[in-house]
Amino acid sequence: MPKDTLLNLEQEKRNKIIEAAIKEFSKKGYEKGNVGSIAKNAGVSKGSMYQYFSNKGDIYLYCIEKAYEIALKYVDKVTKDCYKMSIFDYIYLSFKNTWSFLIDEREVYVLLQTAVMDTNNVMREKVIEIMYNDSKKMFEDIAKTIDMNKEKGLINTEISTDLILMYVTAIISKFKENMLLMANKKGKEVYETSFDEYEPLIKDMISLIKNGIG
Repeated sequence: MPKDTLLNLEQEKRNKIIEAAIKEFSKKGYEKGNVGSIAKNAGVSKGSMYQYFSNKGDIYLYCIEKAYEIALKYVDKVTKDCYKMSIFDYIYLSFKNTWSFLIDEREVYVLLQTAVMDTNNVMREKVIEIMYNDSKKMFEDIAKTIDMNKEKGLINTEISTDLILMYVTAIISKFKENMLLMANKKGKEVYETSFDEYEPLIKDMISLIKNGIG
């Protein structure tokens, strides 16, 4: 995590450092990411980087934290109204909103995706821990939505909310992995595809979930 010297910098300079670091790690990953390159692109000396952070690992994890904050802002656009909708509509809108994130924040997406998917990433467990802790409020919101859906008779009340939450999030996570594979088979990255290409499959997945917990 950063030292107070970074947090005491003016916002613009701090943002340049974080943006340069996200760009570096999204292109090269943690192992090949170079602190000197980050410093050069941020307009600071390499020595200054070690005044702001203890080591490269701290820079990387801080980037993950900041990148995930950006990603969650797109999720918040859906979750802020989640109590008004069914969990099935929530899942659909979450996927649809993903494409806004892919277009607007491509480097952030690549950083987060590779950080989690690359099993050779030595920082992977710490990355997952950060993302899990930062997702707690989102999971709480989804759990409340599930409870409200139960009250409306949309979901089987005999199935525990925790189990439904685990079931839904696991399926969504696996589906996103398959989206990557599908794009790669076409010689593309996910951000080079469109929501329309996946929409029929997303609707089928939601139908399967509905049949399971409805």
